[in-house]
Amino acid sequence: MKKIFLIVMSLAIFSTVMTSCSQDSLEPSLEQNRDFILNPPSTVSDLQLLANGMHKRMVAVPYYGRDYVIFNECRTDNAYSTGASNRFLNVTQGVLTASAAYPTDTWAQIYAVITNANLIINSTITGDQVVVDDLKAQALTVRALAHFDLLKLYGQQNVGSSLTSMNMSALGVPYVTTYRDLFKLTPARNTVAEVKKFIYDDLNSAIPKFIPTPLNYTKVNLQSAKAIKSRVAIYFSDWTIARDAASEALTLGGSVVPESSFVSSFSADGKQSNSIFELVQLSNDNNGINGLFQIYGVTVYGDIVLNNTVAFSSIFDATDVRRSASMISATRNIGKYTKFATNTKVIRYEEIVLNYAEALFETGNAPQALIQLNRITAQRGAVAHLVASKANILLERRRELAFEGFRFDDLVRNGKGVPKNPNILAPFAYGDYRLAFPIPQAEMNGNPNMVQNFNF
Repeated sequence: MKKIFLIVMSLAIFSTVMTSCSQDSLEPSLEQNRDFILNPPSTVSDLQLLANGMHKRMVAVPYYGRDYVIFNECRTDNAYSTGASNRFLNVTQGVLTASAAYPTDTWAQIYAVITNANLIINSTITGDQVVVDDLKAQALTVRALAHFDLLKLYGQQNVGSSLTSMNMSALGVPYVTTYRDLFKLTPARNTVAEVKKFIYDDLNSAIPKFIPTPLNYTKVNLQSAKAIKSRVAIYFSDWTIARDAASEALTLGGSVVPESSFVSSFSADGKQSNSIFELVQLSNDNNGINGLFQIYGVTVYGDIVLNNTVAFSSIFDATDVRRSASMISATRNIGKYTKFATNTKVIRYEEIVLNYAEALFETGNAPQALIQLNRITAQRGAVAHLVASKANILLERRRELAFEGFRFDDLVRNGKGVPKNPNILAPFAYGDYRLAFPIPQAEMNGNPNMVQNFNF
């Protein structure tokens, strides 16, 4: 990690000062570079600058701005890459190498987000303590989410011969909690179990520090922190934690978007009834041709198409709005990420409902799980489920969250691999080394304590 860390740290921290143009949106007004060793943060305004930059880095192309979402769709039964513009084909085919751009760029980008978070968390600035605590809560939550996302992509928890369930003693990723610590520039990988513990520690430290209200959906907030905790717990099958965190998140507000507004909710500007945490993409500040719209859209790059090898469209009821001509065509997603300035929906209310339904089911409360599950179908023109079962819950997750970056994780956390698509000869079974990305070669070259993933 030394090489990447030194690159990240020798470059000035990219932060964006944002001013509010309304209660629910943020507009960048100034970008500046700053070396926080030579000129460390000294005011609450500096911490806000870092927090804005942290969120800005999250929406960059290698992370939630495109690549992380697509990685988790283009190797599933939802979608695959045709390689129309030579993008994501190596991810779909499972032929990534340690020197490839995708694993290298995303690793560096997520650790850059963590850099901003650590500068905030470790600051000793005093001032308005309520504001300082809230900023530290944001940073702790983002640090937890960022390491969780790294773990899911690069960790070995789902890789191993004859593996049938998640291996918690496998190699995860380095959990980094300091900035430019000369004694920690070459960290070793923590185990999966250690990373999981640190994630929970950060989330549990963050939650009491948040300003409870108002909830600003364009930054990490109390509701999104609890939702992230439920997401983490779902992944690790910590069902009681998932149930309680999802329940608490739901009580903080929001609702399932009604059927009449479902299509428009993905292209509308501003807060929707299901908005929990979104990363802002404005008409004058977005990822442009490198964003999600371009990679999904039929008239542009359009590399990512439906995996009709496994009959994706057939998962929907005939009257389901999610199957409508406004949402999917015969070959692709056309309803989500429909313009350059579409916010990245990191968390929306419906995911929390589905997390809650699954956790209720797994903790023995199938009747309440069914109620939660059918909160979704009732607003989608879909046939109500008659029973709550694992299969029905996972089906509803697939229907509701398609093309938003959830499907790969739902497959592997349930002991499934990569299904067939037109660009692979055979499916990858659970345990296959190709379920994890390689550690970037730049990292291997620069960090003597780094261990490469199996078979790369």
